[in-house]
Amino acid sequence: MGSFDNLADHGFEPETCPTSDPVSVPRIRGRYAAVTLRELTSGEWDTVFPAKARLYLYLSILSVRGTREVHMTNAAAQAIRISRALKRHHLRELEAAGVIAMRRNGHEAPWVRVVKLA
Repeated sequence: MGSFDNLADHGFEPETCPTSDPVSVPRIRGRYAAVTLRELTSGEWDTVFPAKARLYLYLSILSVRGTREVHMTNAAAQAIRISRALKRHHLRELEAAGVIAMRRNGHEAPWVRVVKLA
């Protein structure tokens, strides 16, 4: 996983914490394509990856493939050019699809963990 330097330059440092239950990260087998956090936050892939895909990839990278929870704040969504409303909508869709789990605390931003890797 790359550094978060480009996000820190914009005053944003992603907040993560270890998951409450240990997770065994499956090894990636076969062919796959990698997208770095720097590429994802730069905007160059916005026409290739729709908002929901960018959100999932962002969560997958920051959660270190499901081993950490990510505090999905509005600032975090803005880092990948997703509005607050789209963030909420796509998080619900990803949760309903069973690829993420969310831990909510009232009206605070949810803590999100990737539970199914693409």
